[in-house]
Amino acid sequence: MKSKRAIDHIWMTGIVFLMIYRPAIFPGVSITDVLFVISVIGYLVCTKRKINLSDFVPNKEIKLYIYIMVIAALYSSGITFISGGRWNYGYTFIKLILYSIVYAAYICAFMKKNKYEFRHLVNWLLWASVVQSAFVIAMLLNNNLRTQIITSLINNGAGGITMDRFLAYPQRSFGLGDGYWSGLSVVSGILADLAVVFSLKYSSKYYLFIPGLLLTAAVNARIGLIVFLIGLIFIIFMNNNTSISRKIGFVLIIAFVMAFLPYVINYLQSVAPSTFRWITQITEHFNNMTEQEGSGTYYHLNPFYWRWPSIGATIFGTGKSIFGTEGLANFGFSSDSGYLGIIYRGGLVLSFLLYLAVFFLCIPKKLRKSQYKIIGILCFVSLLVQNYKGGIFYFNEYYTMIIILIVAIYQVGDISGNQLTGRKET
Repeated sequence: MKSKRAIDHIWMTGIVFLMIYRPAIFPGVSITDVLFVISVIGYLVCTKRKINLSDFVPNKEIKLYIYIMVIAALYSSGITFISGGRWNYGYTFIKLILYSIVYAAYICAFMKKNKYEFRHLVNWLLWASVVQSAFVIAMLLNNNLRTQIITSLINNGAGGITMDRFLAYPQRSFGLGDGYWSGLSVVSGILADLAVVFSLKYSSKYYLFIPGLLLTAAVNARIGLIVFLIGLIFIIFMNNNTSISRKIGFVLIIAFVMAFLPYVINYLQSVAPSTFRWITQITEHFNNMTEQEGSGTYYHLNPFYWRWPSIGATIFGTGKSIFGTEGLANFGFSSDSGYLGIIYRGGLVLSFLLYLAVFFLCIPKKLRKSQYKIIGILCFVSLLVQNYKGGIFYFNEYYTMIIILIVAIYQVGDISGNQLTGRKET
């Protein structure tokens, strides 16, 4: 029995690692498609070939989320087609829903079949982050290994990184994944917050996951650290029922991390000086923003450089992208802001639909009244923070993880046997 449980934990840790981080480990074959097939087959095995719609759409909140996203996809495709852009842009929303929901259905079916709890899912995610941290550390210590891994991912068709970008930004891209410039970092920030939540609720051992998560966030995209800090504020103010001893332990852990941090930074300076400089230059970037200078993401996020379309286009959208080379080709300039990107693509109409869908996904009424409300709020806030830096409404690491977590909250019971369903709370 113990050996089976051990195999289950190893299997699911590997599965969630691949689902979340999505490294291009197969040449010419998308890992997301492979996982989609595995999820469908795995679900059928776990349910003995019985398909239950409630496993995919567990309640009216998730159903409403899907309806709104489908409407957003149709509107986005329509306005893009009218403007002469890529008419199939709305497919990105459909893929986000379809793949993530199927992934979640398989994971939940596996958990219910083998009597696992919601906490086990968080454990698998955290152990997957340990595997990721091991790759990050190994690549920090051995630059040749890092180059070999990144080159292999690019040759296998990785979608989130190119050789030109890797060579242009040598201070970033550590670990085994795809979304080095946002996804890897944001996922780490969310998981670090979950580790804090579970430390306060269950055991202090969850604090041990946090250093690796913050390291992964810091060396890839600093936005993950911001997500973690903002989430930490919500955790502190929302955990009124935490015992005094756990609160004291929390303060001591934070104090220890702050005391130990300078030693880690100094060591990072010796093994990866360019990464060290990039991390510590964050204040310089913000100073440049106020002086209307700077480069990269911060240059385009400076409010001085935000350029809004006409009133009509602001309401209904232009149907064209403002990101990267597409933005330069379409408008003569580009912006990294996800908020502005949605305005250009589909205006306030599309913005309203997408943000309403996120609200119904992360903090519906049932979730707000449950013990899981902090998780829903963390997911909601992390998406809004990341959307300031870049787009979020596509099939990516953090959105996939959030859908898996939210669906599992409704599908799988916790340590006390409690869960949320479409009919009642128990």
